[in-house]
Amino acid sequence: MPPARIGVLASGSGTLLDAMLREGVTIAVVVADRPCRALEIATEHGVPAELLERNPNRYLVRVYRRHAELLESEGRADEAMDLLKKAVAIGEFEQPRLRLPRRKAITHS
Repeated sequence: MPPARIGVLASGSGTLLDAMLREGVTIAVVVADRPCRALEIATEHGVPAELLERNPNRYLVRVYRRHAELLESEGRADEAMDLLKKAVAIGEFEQPRLRLPRRKAITHS
């Protein structure tokens, strides 16, 4: 089995990210929705870091996400994933809330 590729979603001080990197966990990318210390920590460790800033399309994204949750509850995961991709494409990035098949997310508040 290939090694896991781990992406970290961050929005704060990066203490969890720093601990993971100090323990030798290989992180593929760090993504944040606002400028924060976690992005600096990623850069210091040579990990690619991306800032995806929020935009005014928040309401539309919430509608897409709620509809995706409904589709997921009906067992229509592929359609739910398509809607989530559209939500990301219009510019809003939020931590995943759905647990779709074959996808794992580790989130930290």
